Amino acid sequence: MSDSSVRLDLPYMLPSQAQKHVTYNEALRRLDVLTQLVLVARGATIPPAVPEAGPVHALAAVPQGDWAGKGGMLAQWTGFEWLFIAPQEGWYAWDLNTAIQCIFVDGEWQEIATTLQSLDGLGIGTDWDATNRLAVASEASLFTHAGAGHQLKLNKASDTDTASLLYQSDWAGHAEMGLSGDNDFHIKVSDDGSAWTEALRVDAQNGQLSGAAVQSDAADATVGRLMTVGAFGLGQTDVGYSPEITDIDALDTPAGRWNFSPSSVNVASLPFAATYGQVDVQQFGNGTLQQIVWKTSGADGRWHRTCTAGTWGAWAQIYDQSNVVGTVAQSSGIPTGAVLERGSNANGKYVRFADGTQICTATIDHDFGPGLNVTYPMPAIFALPPFGSASIREFSSAAATAWYGGKTNAYGRNVDSWNVRNPIPQSGTFSLDLYAIGRWY
Repeated sequence: MSDSSVRLDLPYMLPSQAQKHVTYNEALRRLDVLTQLVLVARGATIPPAVPEAGPVHALAAVPQGDWAGKGGMLAQWTGFEWLFIAPQEGWYAWDLNTAIQCIFVDGEWQEIATTLQSLDGLGIGTDWDATNRLAVASEASLFTHAGAGHQLKLNKASDTDTASLLYQSDWAGHAEMGLSGDNDFHIKVSDDGSAWTEALRVDAQNGQLSGAAVQSDAADATVGRLMTVGAFGLGQTDVGYSPEITDIDALDTPAGRWNFSPSSVNVASLPFAATYGQVDVQQFGNGTLQQIVWKTSGADGRWHRTCTAGTWGAWAQIYDQSNVVGTVAQSSGIPTGAVLERGSNANGKYVRFADGTQICTATIDHDFGPGLNVTYPMPAIFALPPFGSASIREFSSAAATAWYGGKTNAYGRNVDSWNVRNPIPQSGTFSLDLYAIGRWY
């Protein structure tokens, strides 16, 4: 049988022992130290010069003086000597110096947190580790206000560090957003957790966007990307230029407003000589689209053409008040100029239409003798002899009655002149309105 207790090493009184009170008192002294254990200090190294009886010191690993060689033990001055007791794993004590409860673990006194301040880590429903000092296993986490707003702050030490939210599936990262390596805001995604794509990046200085989700340039037509100012010529200001079209005849040009130049592919397809200008592309899809084109110089106005099932039609000019009246023209029977042309000269007035119709008029003051034939030049030449007529507008003699009762012939005998004949045997001075209609091509 042992001479002392197993846990607290209290001495037993033996049957044959003399002066049993000595053993009894020794046990009481140890109990006085260990019961409701209170420490005046932890990690003590030097004994007090004038020790007091009662206080218990938790010694450091290498104490000095009377404590030398007693590292890690409890020391109490009994009034005439130091009592040393080796603490055991799991003992509790109160540290008067820090007002914190401690536990003896792994050969040292460790503090037991009584508040959630300055903890090494916290695990809720799971274990924390050196990297994840706060670990939570839960269906949800709630952060709510205390009467006003609420902010969740992520702070990093320097610009080159990272402060971000990482979204994982089975511990593999698939999305991350935050300040990654600089002070710009990044949104990144990954399909496999190793190869990452930066979808969006917000510049910290100007707030502008970049990344795989944003157009790389004004002509970028990648599906799903965000358009920027000036994309496909939309929102373009007087600073810079719209993107240049790759091929004027291409069927897959994205809808938008594109510049062209003399060096553009298939610029010869335009209805005017190669120059600089812009073409608006309107896409229906599947090889059906429309183009509206104008050039930066000249007065040719605007033109449009349509592509159906992959085949381009002919260019047609768009008319408005600026070009309805002008010089009419044609090529192989197809109008190529203005809708209406109006003019006058010493021979009279004329009107030409884009469809080929031409009307010439003139007012002639003339003395007519009986049976007289007179030829007057047309103000514009016809392609074929036109239909002509004449009407009497006013008279200066009694011959008016005869003119009304007779037949005044006026006809376009030639493409460039009227032929007027007086059919009655009277003469007079009168004004004659001449009219001819035909075709100029």
